Amino acid sequence: MIFFCKFIRSLNCCNQIRIYAYLIVLYLGVYLNMKKVLFILLIGILPFVTVGQSYFKTVFSDADDYDIGLEYYGIGLEVSRPYFGKRTMVDKNWYGFNFLASIFEAKLSFGQAQFSEPISGFGDGVNTPRFSGRTAFGTDLTLGANVPLTEVFNSDRFMPTLAMSLGGTSFIENRVRSNKGTFYHFGIGAGARIRLPLITIEPNIRFNVGLYYHDGDNDALRYGSIIPSIILRFNSRREFLDGTSVSVNASTYSVSNIKSKSNTNTTYNGNTKTTTTTTTTTADVSSSSGSIKVLDIGDFIAIGPKFGFNSFKSKNYMNRGWIAGINLTARKSVFLAGLNLEMGKMGHGTEIANEDSKWFKKVDRSIDVINDERFNTYQGYVDIGIDITTLPLALMGLVREYSGTTNLTALTFGYSVGYAGVSNNTYQQTLAASTPLPDDQNKFNNILLNKSGMVSGFFLGAEIGLVSFRAQGFKYKNAPLLNNTYYSISYKIPLLNK
Repeated sequence: MIFFCKFIRSLNCCNQIRIYAYLIVLYLGVYLNMKKVLFILLIGILPFVTVGQSYFKTVFSDADDYDIGLEYYGIGLEVSRPYFGKRTMVDKNWYGFNFLASIFEAKLSFGQAQFSEPISGFGDGVNTPRFSGRTAFGTDLTLGANVPLTEVFNSDRFMPTLAMSLGGTSFIENRVRSNKGTFYHFGIGAGARIRLPLITIEPNIRFNVGLYYHDGDNDALRYGSIIPSIILRFNSRREFLDGTSVSVNASTYSVSNIKSKSNTNTTYNGNTKTTTTTTTTTADVSSSSGSIKVLDIGDFIAIGPKFGFNSFKSKNYMNRGWIAGINLTARKSVFLAGLNLEMGKMGHGTEIANEDSKWFKKVDRSIDVINDERFNTYQGYVDIGIDITTLPLALMGLVREYSGTTNLTALTFGYSVGYAGVSNNTYQQTLAASTPLPDDQNKFNNILLNKSGMVSGFFLGAEIGLVSFRAQGFKYKNAPLLNNTYYSISYKIPLLNK
């Protein structure tokens, strides 16, 4: 792959043609079944790293010269190996996403852990925990601050950081789903940012303390966790987009002195007794007006590679799948539109849980997959969405007026619809032609009968400059065994920025 990138760079042609050549090489890599997500990710990065200084100056505007301090924005892939104590075993990496805007940081990670038997279940001189296959799926969500030590360490390439966060790690046992719990924690951490062209590599370690609340007998997790991780973060190219700081009118609201009063009235009508209770609630509502600063990047159209994989929650009932392709995004004010062309190998389930549903069939999560079951899939679909950043702000008491600006950072919600080609199930290829799978009462439970057709679904995403994240709920009309949530990151080349 490095050879191909060097060869394309040596071509005597314009940089735009080189980019299209790189995208063709990317598709060839996907077609040749390069399954590892990290390897595919590196294929996507290599073109930008090797494209040359002339292209950086004309399109990316000094891509190797950006601030990794307080002005740094980006989205990253995070790999971690949590330690939850000796009674919880984590023998595989956790994967997730990390969002950074100046000092504000949000993390979402997924993985699995094995719980030991309850404390009352081992004794008789046994001093070590016993593990007997009690696997649980875990989700870790944290919000906090990641502060670069710009006053202590002044370097363009290396920046130490300190972090503080609040969050929770939730667990659900795969086989006994009533055994579940959440570890609510406060954490402090330390790390560093190492700057490369377009990306930073960020080793970190986080120490959490808190309390574990649970249902059932999964009491293996106690009072703390240690989470070392490494982040590959894509720079938002905030400097290149050259946004304009705009003042937007906003109002803050607060509620205090909440009081409730209930009155009960009883009436009789013959032998019928009627009791009516009326509750009245009063509160003091105060408001203040002012303005806030937003970074307006103007009308925005960009294209670039996209990589994604299905939910880690589906590990047992659906094999790991991945997609790769090209994403074209246009943003104007709060509106978003897009076009996606993708291909990959997508994992699928074994049976449908709600056979009677016409549009929203769900894979039965109680049935574990027993084969390496994936479909070769290619799909194209369009997006339409809206910036809903003002919604969580309003829930926190900050109401912002509509200003027509296209913000550098945006929380997006929308809907996608298109066509998906489904073929060549990998398990299907291992079956003898004379022994096809029997038809089920529901035809979609037979993998031989899942086929191409319409794909659609809602998405929730985050846009930070040239990099975007998306959680997409795919629904396949003619292949519902594929229905699942896919997470993806795309990094784009701007075609228009006003």
